[in-house]
Amino acid sequence: MKIEIKKKKKKLFAKKRGELKDISGYLKRSFKFLLILFFLLILYSIYSHTVYKQNLRIVYVDILEISKAIENFRFDFNRCPKSLEELVFPPENKKQYLEEIPLDPWGTRYYFRCPGRWNKDSADIASAGPDKKFSTKDDITNVI
Repeated sequence: MKIEIKKKKKKLFAKKRGELKDISGYLKRSFKFLLILFFLLILYSIYSHTVYKQNLRIVYVDILEISKAIENFRFDFNRCPKSLEELVFPPENKKQYLEEIPLDPWGTRYYFRCPGRWNKDSADIASAGPDKKFSTKDDITNVI
């Protein structure tokens, strides 16, 4: 009888070991999955930050071009342009100051005010930023 009891105990332990192997395999797969997910999240955050910085550079270049166009228009006509359209289609068939009406990288038209509220001698120019709404904290302007 004692021999039979020992055999039953061995069988019980064997089942538990198999279950432990299944659980450890599951944990290993889960850990690998979470590790891959973590690295993908890091790569995505680096990518989105890089894209945002690139868009900022584009906005600053556009603001500079619009500002130069406004200054040239003011020099030629001794007044501020009424709209961005007037920089593309100037009065009196003068040369174009801009080839087309610029849009920021998020597809929104630039806002400008001439003479500016903050830049009295030139114009205030702004992009609505990624949220595409003006007067929010992510707006990008030429105001220092």
